[in-house]
Amino acid sequence: MNKQFNKLSKGDNIYATLTIDGRTVVSVNDNNFASMRDVISNVVRLAGKFVGMARLLVRNQTEGWNITMPLASNTAAPRVSRAPRIQRAPMTADGQLLIPW
Repeated sequence: MNKQFNKLSKGDNIYATLTIDGRTVVSVNDNNFASMRDVISNVVRLAGKFVGMARLLVRNQTEGWNITMPLASNTAAPRVSRAPRIQRAPMTADGQLLIPW
């Protein structure tokens, strides 16, 4: 029995789960995917921005196959910018400037 993995059609019941560091980040159950590309792009869009390795499990319940694949991303969420810190010269208690050597 030779099943054609990664083949899916609209109407197939697809279950996809994305896990990062052992935690389920996204879980999708839909029958409106036309290709694996649709599944992957939808799951990654729902996961948001993350850095590192993730594991994607895709199960086609209609055709009876599943596949697990690694996904890597380096699209970190933008950092929140803070006001620059003003560095002040070190001074003694009486206001005399200290110069480090």
